[in-house]
Amino acid sequence: PWKPSAGYGPPLVGERRLTQDQRDLLKNWYLNGSPMGDMEILDEPPEVSNNWALGEPDLVVTIPGEYMLPAEGKDIYFNFVLPIPIDEGRYVRSIEFLPESRLVIHHAVMSFDQTAWSRNKAASEIGFGFAGMELGNASDPAGQFIGWTPGQVPFQPHPGTAWTLDPGTDMVLQLHMLPNGKATKIQPKIGLHFTDLAPTRETMTVKLVDQKIDIPPGESEYIVEQSMVLPVGVEVLSLYPHTHYLAKEIEVFGILPSGEQKWLLRIADWDFNWQSDYRYKEPLPLPSGTQLVMRYSYDNSDNNIRNPYATPKRITFGPNSTDEMAEVAITLLLEKSEDLPVLEKAYQDYRVQAAGKVRFFYDQGMSFLKMGLWDEAFNSLQVCIVEDSNFAPAFSALGFVYSEWGDRETAAEFHAKALNLEPDNVAYQLAYVRAKYPEGGVQAQLLLKDYLLKNPESESIRLELADVYLRGNRVISAIGILEEGLSLGDNEGSISLRLGRIYGQIGEIGKATERLAAAAATQGDTPETRQIQADALFAQALLVQSKDTSRASASLKRAIERVPDHKGALLYLAQMSLQADEPASVLYLSKLVELPEGRRLPNRAFIGDLPFPNGVLMLIDLYRDRGLEQLADALLEESIAHARNRDRRDWVLKLEAKLKQ
Repeated sequence: PWKPSAGYGPPLVGERRLTQDQRDLLKNWYLNGSPMGDMEILDEPPEVSNNWALGEPDLVVTIPGEYMLPAEGKDIYFNFVLPIPIDEGRYVRSIEFLPESRLVIHHAVMSFDQTAWSRNKAASEIGFGFAGMELGNASDPAGQFIGWTPGQVPFQPHPGTAWTLDPGTDMVLQLHMLPNGKATKIQPKIGLHFTDLAPTRETMTVKLVDQKIDIPPGESEYIVEQSMVLPVGVEVLSLYPHTHYLAKEIEVFGILPSGEQKWLLRIADWDFNWQSDYRYKEPLPLPSGTQLVMRYSYDNSDNNIRNPYATPKRITFGPNSTDEMAEVAITLLLEKSEDLPVLEKAYQDYRVQAAGKVRFFYDQGMSFLKMGLWDEAFNSLQVCIVEDSNFAPAFSALGFVYSEWGDRETAAEFHAKALNLEPDNVAYQLAYVRAKYPEGGVQAQLLLKDYLLKNPESESIRLELADVYLRGNRVISAIGILEEGLSLGDNEGSISLRLGRIYGQIGEIGKATERLAAAAATQGDTPETRQIQADALFAQALLVQSKDTSRASASLKRAIERVPDHKGALLYLAQMSLQADEPASVLYLSKLVELPEGRRLPNRAFIGDLPFPNGVLMLIDLYRDRGLEQLADALLEESIAHARNRDRRDWVLKLEAKLKQ
């Protein structure tokens, strides 16, 4: 389908519009009974091409690992981090996306990160990407928006606007994927074409966004409108509108200083399944003082055949397909390069005005927080509480900043402030308890029990209370609170995993096996569910390793399939391979010592998952063999502390002997 309405904006690249004669031909054929025609002259159906439309690329990048989209479940946003192997800067003249698996990829967005943030984020999750719509440090290159939808013409920048790709840059490929009943391997290819011609013009992308969407059930004409005044003369190169199932009409236009309306794009019958970005065949000039306007209408009634709910419900702004969004990215070509700072300042002012100052700086602060930029996060969040002393989310976020700085007392004060402002917020309750009573204790138990009575469906508080009970050696209480969660229908995966581990520790092997099997069968393919599945498989292996090594080995290998860098599974497989004199032991140990630096240094949680103490002794030797003395010493010190906490003198003696070597 070709959704843009004819006559509402300049001609577009790659138009697939039917002419009136073609429409009449199809209509008359249908009205005449759809006759078969002369089968003797029937052409062979064309083959679907998987070749490059622009010729063989200069460089092809793809996912450095295997990602399987599950057969069932909700739609998934995932950011694949693709290293770009170049030794010198190159100018990019075009990018082509080959999906390979066409039926499950709804759309793709390609951004670029010149820092190590994206690759470190990927390494901390499954090694080649991370879930969600947040792109972290990745951004559009030089004001170019690069996307893909089915049937789209490959991206080619406007002449004079090729962009520079520097060595060390990673592509962050965000895919929106829709499970279709069959597990599917995701392995797209991205082809880059280079040029020797340096850019001569400046481009910039501005995005009109409305985050205040709140559509009542039954509302058939809900209007969203945003606008921004251009302070300089520009030419419009392309647009990318985005919204979800309830949208029915989108309009994007400019109001010139003279008052004349200039259409940029109109889609009278929006279809979420056929969205795209649209590029003009020729740039559309707009003078300084033009007001860019986005006006979208939504239908949340049962007359909307695309409404995801048979009985309409209230829909607000959010990233899921069953939420709603309203945005349009507009790529602008500047008349004069020196105007770029002026346009950037106007766009920043618009973003603050559109979101509201508090919301803008809160979103900015949370982005910094997720990237580990604590000082920048603190500065943005401080603006929020100065502007609105009753904005609870900012107080809670500042609590996390103080926790990272090691100031737990101040962190608890800020979490308490958030909790006082919103006393029923489960996340604030849990954050306050963790900051105030990091080691648990009676006070933490009392508070968590009170919160759980008010919020019995809260999985996070239930798990936290169970952990506090365990730290106080109240094993029966921990089991009771978790079993109660299962009876209430709490998350089968995390609750079952915790119960399985506890039952295994107290020798209830039958119950442990049952609960761990349930956890390993957790539905979904997010990083969180994969971790639960892998941890459950690892725990299953520990239960049977002494009696059935082949079964234990199979469970450990399945754990690594779910989480390729699962430390415990890698170490156990290494040990089993060494005992069997198998060469695979070198592979497993190498994966352990080659983990990213931030994950390689063991902490106490890591040590608790190792075969203790022999497993850590083996790893200490491996670190020392490779000259990683600091890591070896840190692991040894933590292991001794762990042994003392468990009151195992035999372990302490064995580890201290290693310390003296």
